[in-house]
Order: sequence, then structure tokens, then C-alpha cells
Amino acid sequence: MQLDKLTHQYQGLTKADANVTYTLKESMNILDHYLKSKPHSIKLKQKSGYLPCKLPDDLMQIYHWRNGIRHLSPNIELYPYSMLEYIRKQKNLDDNLIQIASDSAVWLFYDCNQGEGIYYDDYYGDSLQKKYYDFNHMLHIMAQVYQRNAHYYNEYGEWYTDKKILAQIERENLSSVDKLRYEKLINLLSSKAIEYQDALFFRPKRSLIMKIGETYDKRLINVLLPYLKDWNERVVSITFYALGNIGTKETLPILFDYINSNHDKKYREMALHSISKIVDRSDTQVVEKIYPLLTHEELSIRLYAYRVIDKVSTPSSIPYLKKVFPSEKRAAKFLIINIFSKIGGGDTLPLLQEYLNEVNQMDSTQEDEGTFRGHNYPPHLMERVLLKAIKAIQKREDL
Repeated sequence: MQLDKLTHQYQGLTKADANVTYTLKESMNILDHYLKSKPHSIKLKQKSGYLPCKLPDDLMQIYHWRNGIRHLSPNIELYPYSMLEYIRKQKNLDDNLIQIASDSAVWLFYDCNQGEGIYYDDYYGDSLQKKYYDFNHMLHIMAQVYQRNAHYYNEYGEWYTDKKILAQIERENLSSVDKLRYEKLINLLSSKAIEYQDALFFRPKRSLIMKIGETYDKRLINVLLPYLKDWNERVVSITFYALGNIGTKETLPILFDYINSNHDKKYREMALHSISKIVDRSDTQVVEKIYPLLTHEELSIRLYAYRVIDKVSTPSSIPYLKKVFPSEKRAAKFLIINIFSKIGGGDTLPLLQEYLNEVNQMDSTQEDEGTFRGHNYPPHLMERVLLKAIKAIQKREDL
């Protein structure tokens, strides 16, 4: 009897597998027919007469497949073919430029005079820079960005880009000529960093340190560290920013020295911010050094400490967070609730439910005692994040 049942199930699975295979083949046939569709090709060919040059074959294949893609990558929109000439007229573009895509901050162009390259600009075409060698190169990098999680939505539903991974992907896909150019740039930045250490002027140092930070290249850490002792606090501030970008785990002890010593509060905040950009979920021992800061008198120090804890997200943090939660300011509660939402257990539910009841009794016009640097945390926002956290924890508990 059991054998008959298993045989029947096996036959059912075999039939299902055959159906899936047939469906895939049919879908591929339909797609192939669409790509070779003469009417569609003629339509695109007619429209191309309005453009100053022929678009690359790789890009044309995308238009054959789908005429306009809202999310070519998570944040890039490929315009419909019929829109290209309209955009040229609306934005009064150079005769050789065809704007093919955009996101909120960058426009992508095909330049008829520059061959197969895809270029980008932050504003209106006056600072055009080559971004990709050709459209295929662009798609190849986008695929790696997806695979290696350089772009993703974080737990708060915010769009996040890991610029370290993105920079690494772009470096790995440089041509041999551009790799040599990049190495020359690194050597130049390194020598200039040594040269400028004793300079008195702020602006050259600022520009140099910003450029180093934008490389996301850890090889420049050693030439950057001396600037933490610069006499100008603005130089020190920018150095902390750059170290957050290019720093590694080996940089953490240096940054912790600025937290544990009697440095200015501003330096301690910046050091914590840099630490939060370097640590990951494997740094459970590092976060042990953060717990004493949860009772610091300065709200700003505590908030940066919570961000480090959030980045590591180890369950061992929960008892410390439960202890400080009732007496915290609203801005800090907001961060703690989000941490509970990610890693909290059933023991955090009474605490959250009690605060939810308190929030529901608040007047919407009640002054926000937890405002921090212009960020407000009104009751309706706190209610939303609380309900989300409670739901996430209950779901984990039910598994």
C-alpha cells in the first residue's frame, strides 16, 4: 500500500517536472519569436531615424526584449525608446548625446562621438564622465552588484548601497589600461598624503582626504592615520569619515582609543560613527566595548553606540538594551525598538507592549523630548515602529 502511494507521488512529480520543462521551452520560443519579430524591429528602426546615431547592438537587444524598464537595476530606469528624442528636445542636449536612463541623482548617456561607452553626469551634461565601456559591461557590473548584495533594502525599508563592495566590483572590472591608471592614482594619493601632513592650509588636506575616502581602498589607511592628530579639527573630522570608508578591523583599536580617552565629545561621536561603518555581525567581541556607553550622559554618544550595536546585531545585546530602554529618550527608543525587531525574543514583548500603551496615550502635539539633530519621533511614528517590531518578534516566536 505504501509502495503504491509512493509510486503515485513519483509519477505526479515526474508529470509536474515535464510540465515545467514544457512551459519553459514555450516561454523561450515566444521570447525568441518576439526578438525576431519583423514588425517590432521595423518600428524601432523607424524611430531610430530621429536619433543622431545608431545605438549599440547590446542596448538595442534590450529594447527588443522590453521597450523601457523601470528597474534596469534597483535604482536605474531605462527610458522607452519613443522617449529618447523627446528627452533630447526637452533638455536641449548636445547633438551627440542620447540620454538613455536615469535615477534620482545620475543620468546615463550614450555619446555618439565616443564609440560604445556609456557615460554619466550628476547635473546637466557639463561634466560628462565615462562610466561603462559598453552596455554589456554595464549589465555585467549590475549583475555582480545584485549577486554580491551591494544594493539592497535594509530592515527599515530604506534603499542602501554598500559602497565598499560596489567600489571593489568596479575595480575588478576595469580594463588593463584603466587598472594601471588606477594604480597610478593610488600612488599619487599616497605620496600627496605624506607631503601634505605638515601643510598649514585646510582646503588641500580636505580635498585630498575626501578623495582618499572615495576610493574605498584599504591600502591608503596608513597614510591617512597621521591626520587624526592634525591641529585642525576639521581635518580630523574628515579623516574619521574617510576611515569609516576604507577602514578595516585592524583600524578598530585606534578608533576605540578616541572613545575610551578624554577626547572631545565630537571626536568620540565621529569615532563611533566610523566604527559603525566598519563592523559587521561577526564582531560580537567588539560590541562588548560599546555597552558601557549606553549610560553615557550625552544622548548623541548613546545614539551612535546603538548604531554600532544595531550593525552587529548579536542577541547578547538584548539584556543591556532592556535595562536602559524604559529611561531612554524617544530617539534612542526608536533605535532600540528596531534592534528588538531584528533580534529580540519573546522576553522583549512585554516591554514593547507597555511602551505602545504609553505611546497611544500621548497627545500628537506633545513635545518630542527625544529630538536629535532635526529628526523628530512623533507618537504616530513610534506606534508604527512598535507594531512592526511586535509583529516581527511574534512571527519568530511562532516558528
